[in-house]
Amino acid sequence: MALPRTLGELQLYRVLQRANLLSYYETFIQQGGDDVQQLCEAGEEEFLEIMALVGMATKPLHVRRL
Repeated sequence: MALPRTLGELQLYRVLQRANLLSYYETFIQQGGDDVQQLCEAGEEEFLEIMALVGMATKPLHVRRL
């Protein structure tokens, strides 16, 4: 697993670590998802779209934990 290189990546890493979802970290980074604020401010539709992009949409309990 690649280690965080920027503040945004570190914030994402810590959020996913706290939720025990680090397995999604590299996929988030590959999709450009290194902005935790964007996740926090996303509406329901946008949030679900992001979850689909990172492969989390098929695991609703992971989405809920995040």
